[in-house]
Amino acid sequence: MNRNRRRRLMAVSSFILGAKNYCPCFSTYHFCVDCKCSGCHNTEDNGDEVEETFAIARMKNPGAFGPKIVSVQDATIVDPRSSSGAVSDPKNSSGAVPGNEQLMYAKGCICRKSKCSKNYCECYKNKVGCTSKCKCQECGNQHGIKNSEYTTS
Repeated sequence: MNRNRRRRLMAVSSFILGAKNYCPCFSTYHFCVDCKCSGCHNTEDNGDEVEETFAIARMKNPGAFGPKIVSVQDATIVDPRSSSGAVSDPKNSSGAVPGNEQLMYAKGCICRKSKCSKNYCECYKNKVGCTSKCKCQECGNQHGIKNSEYTTS
């Protein structure tokens, strides 16, 4: 890579990487089309540089462009006695596999002062309850409060 191309890539990369948390197009792995970014370099004209920037971002954070909200099975455990490793519900005596799915924020929130009751909380903002992955304090999420045994002080 020649020196001028490298400088240009670094300028584009630093601009895009600096704006990545705020640009909905970049954070969803798309080029900007009709968004309100000013002086944006996340366009198809800069496609090669943008692709390299995406690669840099993925190297720094492999889950950068993955889903933020994931679906998990609620109140289920893996039955070690089953040869297939089937999922079973300990409260369900019929042995049927439950289909009760729950949405959660993949990383878990880290709210300290907002008590998970404002849009600063990723869980609250996405209308999902807090889970054991969350490190929030005094959780007050109206969509679901995490178990008190996991609450940090």
